[in-house]
Amino acid sequence: MGKCTESTGNPKHLRFQSMVPNGQLKEQFVYYVYMMKNLSDLHPSLREAMVSTPVFLDLLLYFWHAQTAEGDPFVLFTDRKPREECLVVHLFKTFLQLEKEVKPSVTILDRALDGGFCDAWSLVEGAALRAKLCSLNITTLNSNYPENRLVNRCLYLTSLIDICNIFLEHPQFHPITFFEARCFDAFVELNYNIVAHMSPIVSEYWLLELSGECLEQQSSILTMAVNSDYAPIWHVQNIIKGGLLHALFHILRKIDSSKVDHAINNVLRILTAYAIYPKVARQLQVHFNGPIPHQMRCGLAIQQLCGRTWTGFKTCVDFFTKIIQSTRWVRDELSICDNLHHHENFEPRDRFKSKTCAGCTSVAYCSSLCQKDWKLFHCYECKTARAGYLDLKEFRKQYRHRYRASHLALTIAVYQKNWHWVESETRNIIDGPTARHNVITARLPDPLPEGSDRRFEAIVRRHAGDRSSRLVEGMFLLGREQVWVLAAIKPVVYLM
Repeated sequence: MGKCTESTGNPKHLRFQSMVPNGQLKEQFVYYVYMMKNLSDLHPSLREAMVSTPVFLDLLLYFWHAQTAEGDPFVLFTDRKPREECLVVHLFKTFLQLEKEVKPSVTILDRALDGGFCDAWSLVEGAALRAKLCSLNITTLNSNYPENRLVNRCLYLTSLIDICNIFLEHPQFHPITFFEARCFDAFVELNYNIVAHMSPIVSEYWLLELSGECLEQQSSILTMAVNSDYAPIWHVQNIIKGGLLHALFHILRKIDSSKVDHAINNVLRILTAYAIYPKVARQLQVHFNGPIPHQMRCGLAIQQLCGRTWTGFKTCVDFFTKIIQSTRWVRDELSICDNLHHHENFEPRDRFKSKTCAGCTSVAYCSSLCQKDWKLFHCYECKTARAGYLDLKEFRKQYRHRYRASHLALTIAVYQKNWHWVESETRNIIDGPTARHNVITARLPDPLPEGSDRRFEAIVRRHAGDRSSRLVEGMFLLGREQVWVLAAIKPVVYLM
């Protein structure tokens, strides 16, 4: 059939390389289907052993990868007969049926994983394949099918959800595997197809059960990834690109949001938290300039249906969309200076780029003159700050200078669009919708890191009597770390 290669843990490497013509592959595939059809005549223990081995899963993965380059991976097996089920789907359904027959208290896949028959990567990659097959099954439904036949198809999806629950609970599971194997994207597409294609046919009860469970799993996986020691910024970007917003939109439009309120709120909270990153914000902007706004022309009705969940999220994304263009030049030209005695009217010399402390990378200076702050002040706090930097580096999370410049630019934009200030002892804190919702700026909920207290107090004392400048606190999510930015902003300088 083909040559099996070791799994590299990378979706870009195929697990199988074709060594025989497609015609022979199809013959072997048909023969395997025939064997699976006649498995009912075998002893139950033999059926269980056959399904427990990774051979079947590997075969499906092989055909999936082998045909992806040619477009529709199922064209070879449909013989251009739209009403005839393709062999891949039939084999997939046969496997699910066998799986249901032979799983007592412990599921087969769980037993296979514990027994070392196949690794976690193969199982997750297989889950992505099954989600794709379910999507195909749903999108090719005929509206004339009786509802009981659709219910049977829904049971296959329920089996898929049960399988994925194994991954979430298994000690070998890591949430990043779901993203790297494109399994999360497949689930997003599946959820979208459930709501978009099945709502006119299936009763609201089935629709709610299936879509709600899928969304709960997406929420759980996304939360686990965010809370792990790995910040999936590019994964969040791919999730948005893969259609999560579209899926959420259809769910909010066709299902009472209160029934899946917790999962939706959790997904939206994570998306808005990561929207502070320029690439994620731009991805949000692209999608809200795409099909969704055209479908949202009836905005009032959608807001009434979805309630505060959708309205709050839409407000946050609209805010990012409006300011992202205006902050580009600020991010490029802004010079961050952490010198406690930096003068507001001081202009750095030409050709001088902001320099970040090499020891801790947590402070930056705009000129050689301001860099003298290291000897006067920063050398006392550098050691503590460096410990925090090394912790981030160990977990492959680094708060780069361009992130900080981008965050400060966004903070400046917030300041200019929210002119109302709230006096709090010696601090001036922004007040506005974004501040109240804790999305962009907020009061610091936790104590300042050790070593930052003196710098914070010194900056506050310096600006306590200066009514022309304001202090702004910014809180940003970096994995599960909260990054704090304190900016002294003079509105006359940064007006747009």
